[in-house]
Amino acid sequence: MNPTSLVKEKLIFLVKKLCISHSKKHGLVPKGYIPVYVKRKRYKVPLKYLSHPAFQKLLDKSQTDAFDPKIEGPLVLRCTADDFHKSLENFKDY
Repeated sequence: MNPTSLVKEKLIFLVKKLCISHSKKHGLVPKGYIPVYVKRKRYKVPLKYLSHPAFQKLLDKSQTDAFDPKIEGPLVLRCTADDFHKSLENFKDY
């Protein structure tokens, strides 16, 4: 198995686990989205954004173990809400 497919497999596992555990506590997220928290505010982010290089950088800054399948709970990004909104604008063209 090549490294790219391994990362993709772990990412899919992580997304499924997060969506299931998080939806039990905070309500359902539409299919194709994942809950992401920025400064305690919840956003619904399309799954395709997870593969965007800028989103990968936000994940790297926020969590050193972003692809560890043992993670429980939502993705929490450690950035300002303004930075996150600017990033979302860039993602829309992706």
